[in-house]
Amino acid sequence: MKSAKILLTTLGIFGIIGTTLAYKVRVEYVYYKENANGQCNVATTKMMYPTTDTNIIQRRLSVAATTGPCPLIRLTAAL
Repeated sequence: MKSAKILLTTLGIFGIIGTTLAYKVRVEYVYYKENANGQCNVATTKMMYPTTDTNIIQRRLSVAATTGPCPLIRLTAAL
């Protein structure tokens, strides 16, 4: 019984540590938005990633800086 208690306590501690680390690891993606001249070169960070889901609203952002206007892309929240 004592070894089972130690095993369950150890698993609980590892579970709490794993959950804490997973919650803290969040990725911010760098996107570029348009400036006043219509060039897509203003860096911004968002916790969202590109998707192909057609039910999501399109935004004018780019994954790379360009001298022209930003293309329309779909983003969804990064969990």
